[in-house]
Amino acid sequence: MTNIGLPGGSILWIALILIVFVSSFFRYRTRASRHRMLEKLAEKGQAISPELLAQIEGGKKD
Repeated sequence: MTNIGLPGGSILWIALILIVFVSSFFRYRTRASRHRMLEKLAEKGQAISPELLAQIEGGKKD
């Protein structure tokens, strides 16, 4: 058999790094979306409830 290029250990590490990167990216997008929502509420002069702030700053899941 011929060697395809990457040993199995390298594929494992690449997969782990990819999983960490993808989860961090989507966590960042969620956080940025929540901050944009707060900015829009503040621009419109609407009240921001303490529960909403606690949820956003605490990072609680929906």
